Amino acid sequence: MRKFSLILSVCFAFISFSAVAHDGEEHAAHAARPLLDSRGASESAQHVIAQGIERNMLPVSWGNVTSESAEKKMGKEKYEWVVIFNNKSIEDPAEQTLYVFLTLDGRYIAANFTGI
Repeated sequence: MRKFSLILSVCFAFISFSAVAHDGEEHAAHAARPLLDSRGASESAQHVIAQGIERNMLPVSWGNVTSESAEKKMGKEKYEWVVIFNNKSIEDPAEQTLYVFLTLDGRYIAANFTGI
C-alpha cells in the first residue's frame, strides 16, 4: 500500500511539474486561473483519478466513483482542497478511501489513501 501511494504521488508530481513548465506568456495566463468552488474541485479531482486509471495506477473501478466531499483545509503552508472518494469495491479497507489534494485553483498537489 505504501509503495502504491508513493508511486502514485511520484507520477502525479511529474504531471504537476509539466503543467507549470511553460514559457513566459503561457505561464502568465496559467497563473491567473480562477479559484474553484467545491463542485469544480470535485471535477478536477475526478480528472486526476481518470489519469491514474489511464496510467494503470488505479483500478478501473475508481472511474465509477463520485466524490463524497470536497473541503478547503489548511495544508502545510496554505489552504487547499481535499476531495474524498470512497470505493467499496476495493477489497483492502485501507485502500477504499482516496484523498486528492488540489490547490484552490484546481492544480494537483498529491493523492493518497491516508488523508495526510
